[in-house]
Amino acid sequence: MMPGTCHWRNEFKQNFFGSNLMPANGSDVVLTIREVRPEDLMNTDGQKKHSLVCYWQENALPMVLNKTNCRTISKLLKENDYSKWAGHRIQVFVDHHVKAFGEVVDGLRIRDKLPEDAKIKCEECGKLISAAFGMTISQVAAYTHKKYGRTLCSECAKVVNSKDKKDGKEGATNEA
Repeated sequence: MMPGTCHWRNEFKQNFFGSNLMPANGSDVVLTIREVRPEDLMNTDGQKKHSLVCYWQENALPMVLNKTNCRTISKLLKENDYSKWAGHRIQVFVDHHVKAFGEVVDGLRIRDKLPEDAKIKCEECGKLISAAFGMTISQVAAYTHKKYGRTLCSECAKVVNSKDKKDGKEGATNEA
C-alpha cells in the first residue's frame, strides 16, 4: 500500500496498517482477509497487549483489529469465529472522529457493508457466495461458472459435482 500523503508517520518504520497509509483522496480501500490471528503486541506504554491482527492477501501491512472493527466484520460476515474470516473482502476507511488515548484521532474502521464484488449470489440457491477452498468470492464465482456453466456457492457446487460424478459426466472432480 502506498502512502496517501507526505504524512510524518510515513518517515518511520511501521509494522501495521494505519490511517496515514490510506489514499489521499479519502476513498475506501478494499482488502481480502488472508488470516486473522491473536498476537501479543507492545502498546505505547511498553506493556504486552493481547490483540487480533488481520493479514491481507493484497500487499498491505497487517491491521490490528479493535473490538469495534471485529464486531463490524462479525456482523458483515454473520460469523463470530475469526478463523473463518479468511477469503472475505471488506472495505477499510478512515474515521476522523475516533476517541482514543484521551484524544480525537483518525482511525481505521471497517465499512458496515460488503464491497460490491462481495455480493455475488449463487444461481442455484440464491444465497450469497462466500470464500471457500482458499479462493475469494470472485474466484469461487469464476471457477464454478467456468466448470458448471453457472455461478454457484461451494455447497451447491459440491452437490452438482456429486451428481456429475454419479452420472459419469466428464470434468467431475473431488474439489468443489
